[in-house]
Amino acid sequence: MESDICEIILTFVLKTPPPHDSGLASRQFSQLEVDSVSIYQIQMRIEEHYGLTLEDSFLFEHPTPELAATALAGRLAGVAKP
Repeated sequence: MESDICEIILTFVLKTPPPHDSGLASRQFSQLEVDSVSIYQIQMRIEEHYGLTLEDSFLFEHPTPELAATALAGRLAGVAKP
């Protein structure tokens, strides 16, 4: 589940499906040339895609697609607090 979520996040970031095993999932959003406006737009797409409401700082607190995917997987599974 986490890898699927991570791939979706990377697709939102790159605006195209990511190449497999590219190592991009562990890079910080800033290293992927994502600015604060883009972070907000990506977060809105994540919220819309999964039907969640995330705190404004979510992607700043989870600064890589991998970390964000792990946190989202927990929320979707009902394990983590909103």
